[in-house]
Amino acid sequence: MRLRLLLIGFSFLFIQFINAQENTKYFVSFYNLNSSNFDQTKSLLERVTQSKSIEFDKVDSIFTITTNKSLDKNIVSGKMLKNYFPIKSFIKEGEQPEPFPTLVNTGNSEQDALIYEEKKNNWVKKYPKEYKKLIETNIKHN
Repeated sequence: MRLRLLLIGFSFLFIQFINAQENTKYFVSFYNLNSSNFDQTKSLLERVTQSKSIEFDKVDSIFTITTNKSLDKNIVSGKMLKNYFPIKSFIKEGEQPEPFPTLVNTGNSEQDALIYEEKKNNWVKKYPKEYKKLIETNIKHN
C-alpha cells in the first residue's frame, strides 16, 4: 500500500515536471521597429528570453517566441527598454488582451464620447487582429 502511494506521488510529480517543460508561445511587438534595428532587436530578444526559437511575422510586425520557460512581461519589457527597445505588446498564447473599452457615463456626454473614442482608437491600434475579429463577429451576428 505504501509503495502504491509512493508510486502515485512520484507519478504526479513527474507529470507536473513534464507539463512545466511544455513549450509556450509569447507574441511581442515593438515601438519603432524597422529594418535598420530589426537584427539587433531580435538578437537582444533572444538573449533576454534565452530562447532559440523566435519567428517574425512581417505582416503584423510581431515576434513569436516559443520557449519552455515562463517569461515575465515586466522583466522582459524592462530589459528591452533598458536597451532602448520599448515593447508595444506582450501577450502569452491563450491570454486575452486588455478588454475593449466601454463608454463611461459621467453626465458630460460630449466629454464621455471623446474619451471613449480615444480609448477605442488606442485599443484598435494596439490589437488590430482582435479588432478585426470583433468586427467580423459582429457582422455575422447582424
